[in-house]
Amino acid sequence: MLLKGLALEISVYGNKGIRQMTDVDVLISRENCIRACKILLAGGFASLPVKSPFHKLIITYTGKHLPSLVKNGFSIEIHHDLFGTGKGDLTRVLYNNSIETEISNEKVFIPAAQIFFIYLVKHLNYHEMNNESQLRLYTDLVVLIEKLREEILNGYLIALADQAGISKVFACKLGLLREFWGISFPAQINDFIQKWNDPDSTGKFVFFLRSPKGNPPPDKAVPYRSTLREIPGIHRKIIYLLGDLFPSIHFMKKRYNCSSNLKALLYYPHRIGKLWYLIKPSHRGS
Repeated sequence: MLLKGLALEISVYGNKGIRQMTDVDVLISRENCIRACKILLAGGFASLPVKSPFHKLIITYTGKHLPSLVKNGFSIEIHHDLFGTGKGDLTRVLYNNSIETEISNEKVFIPAAQIFFIYLVKHLNYHEMNNESQLRLYTDLVVLIEKLREEILNGYLIALADQAGISKVFACKLGLLREFWGISFPAQINDFIQKWNDPDSTGKFVFFLRSPKGNPPPDKAVPYRSTLREIPGIHRKIIYLLGDLFPSIHFMKKRYNCSSNLKALLYYPHRIGKLWYLIKPSHRGS
């Protein structure tokens, strides 16, 4: 199943090359994603390196996609999860309600509008937590509503946002679409925005427009804790932490700008500070 930019290009941008993309994102089940990756590797793609040998042991549980695959400047990301631990039903809803279409006479699937909208808001929030927001992620939401309003803005939308665990985030994003793009919503959704919206969200968005880059998140631990929380099973969480404490030499040389393996080894004790992300009570104001 196609995701994000390519799915939007087909579904709402008219397949005219309007939607800028840096890579192609596809959704494949956790059971089949490794097999798909091996097929692409056999076809000449190269995988970006994994941070640690420990992470290879739980590769389909760390994050929501495998390491990017690259060939001749073309990049593919194979996603195996979209909504996080305990929310697999939503990914199945996205699978089951997908829409069949064709690209160059090949059958492909794209998400149905409403569940796709929920996913894109969650994806936007993830990027904002990591200081990677882009204005086009907001305009994607605007275009989706303009093109497929009746499919998206109905009584099921709020329930899906609640099921995805993003009610507050969702209300804030809808509030911004209403305030800055003039999107109108049914009374039920306006009441939802009123209940959950954060009054500070407008000011934060204006600040982002004025200074879109170089603004670290107020709490750097939030994205890290979120990733760790989404990994199922305490044993996998421990393996993930070990991978962060003991990355590969290749990663260490690049991360700490070391020219030799020996120098990189000296930085391993420094990695223990990574655990501070998990125990430090607050990073605000730091």
